[in-house]
Amino acid sequence: MGTDVGQHKALVQKYLREQPFLLSAYSFVPLFLWQDFFRFYFEIIDGQLCIFAENEIGSFLSLPPLGREISPGAARECFRRMAQRNAGSGVSRIENVDFRQRAAFPDGAAFYLRGYEFLYYKKDIIGLKGNAYKSKRFDYNHFIKIYDAAYLPFCESMADECLKLYDQWQEGRKRKYADDVYRHMLSENRRIHELAMRHAVWLDLVGRVVLVGGEIKAYTFGYWIHDGIFCVLLEVSDLECKGLPVFIFHEFCADEELAGARFINTMDDFEMTELKRAKALFRPVLQLPVYTVTFSEP
Repeated sequence: MGTDVGQHKALVQKYLREQPFLLSAYSFVPLFLWQDFFRFYFEIIDGQLCIFAENEIGSFLSLPPLGREISPGAARECFRRMAQRNAGSGVSRIENVDFRQRAAFPDGAAFYLRGYEFLYYKKDIIGLKGNAYKSKRFDYNHFIKIYDAAYLPFCESMADECLKLYDQWQEGRKRKYADDVYRHMLSENRRIHELAMRHAVWLDLVGRVVLVGGEIKAYTFGYWIHDGIFCVLLEVSDLECKGLPVFIFHEFCADEELAGARFINTMDDFEMTELKRAKALFRPVLQLPVYTVTFSEP
């Protein structure tokens, strides 16, 4: 993003205020965190902000054209420009389209379901009431009974220790899962976590850590999608501390910084069966479909 990063942040935030969004991608935060992997270009087309992402494979739109409503003309022009840049390579697409936006696209648009994001009532996670949360209550109670833990705000001086925890967590995940794509994702995500920690204040991230025995055993970061929805962006915990993932998620939802949130978005499951199962056990109120759009002239 270069030296104009502050201007880009203000520009994206201006257009995101045009309407409330539900999906985690509708924030400047993901764009900033992925800047080492993509070059982002910001263009105003037909009065709408269009954010192109480009790497050695080609160019795509990381979000639909941003404005009060999607302009079919802007969408057509974006696909025309991508076709020129990609020279027919087949990578031209618009990512992170939600179900409410589908009708705004012109004829010739094709929609592919990429996955689902998980949306929870915050009060359900705080309460952990009823038979549906029996196992989660057990894990939470086990943790607070066994461990003398401190839940604290993150500060940048904690970054190195948090990254050391990430490295330990990553090695544990790699020992359990042999999938090369997943292992590559773990390696790439370390840079995402580091950028979030180093720029947490500037990005308006809310960060928290859990200390056990004076050592950081878990951390989590999140951001506001809009006034009613808070997104949990990152969460890492010591794999040996039973109940710690439930504890930090519960405490984060109950945090006074999240007082205005009605819903918690925990993003998608990255097509990982175990992660999908874990997210489902917290009983999401909605699973939000996320679409990728391609286009051919009718």
